[in-house]
Amino acid sequence: EIERLRNDHGHRLVTQMKRQHVVKLLEPLTDRPSARNNRLRMLRMLLNHAIEIGWRTDNPTTAVKKMRTGSQGFHTWSEDELHAFFEHHELGSIAHTAVTLMLYTACSRVDAVRLGWQNITGSRLQYRRQKTERFSDVVVDIPIHPDLQQVLDSLPRSQMTFLEASGGRSRSPNGLGNAMRKWCNAADLPDCTSHGLRKACATRLAEAGASEREIMAWTGHTSPQMVQIYAGKARRGLMADEGYAKLRKNETGSRIDEPNSK
Repeated sequence: EIERLRNDHGHRLVTQMKRQHVVKLLEPLTDRPSARNNRLRMLRMLLNHAIEIGWRTDNPTTAVKKMRTGSQGFHTWSEDELHAFFEHHELGSIAHTAVTLMLYTACSRVDAVRLGWQNITGSRLQYRRQKTERFSDVVVDIPIHPDLQQVLDSLPRSQMTFLEASGGRSRSPNGLGNAMRKWCNAADLPDCTSHGLRKACATRLAEAGASEREIMAWTGHTSPQMVQIYAGKARRGLMADEGYAKLRKNETGSRIDEPNSK
């Protein structure tokens, strides 16, 4: 998004930007609220940086509001969709390897393409998230699921990364994203994306009763807020079931405790 802005407007002066200019930059995306909000977010970050380095004293984006999207973000893969994908892409294919790797590590594309044998220690996988490695010392340190272990056992030790492209070349995050789109379309899964696998992993953990902190240990998040977004639906359903169980237990106990009346 920043590159697009630079290509189209990089010749303009940051010091001269006003609110009406921000609005004009956002107008072409009015019919796509999520894309508009993303551009606004990028502009806000850039202009905050301009303040930090002394180019400006104010941020003209602060008076511009986000649009409501009604979106829940990337689609979370269902169990049926995962089954359909693995039915179409069998063990040994790069598609099967990629989805299994992301599903059982909750890693994003930028991290998935960097993972290799150097990240394996015994029965555990360890890595730093590229997104936060510059300002966070958090290391994702998770056990290797048996399904993932089966996939890893089929890969040669000579590979530098698990998802390397032909000729031993490193696969780029965008390359993985484009390949994932083709793989999902081939399996007739138009709503599924690589990011949805990260949400699927968090959802599985939430449905299994994992706490927010336990889920954060897998996803690498440093704030519970994002975990609540990722696994919120699963958590609400789980809490509803637990609440219902308590209600039924209380109702049953009340009947037992009631004195007999003639």
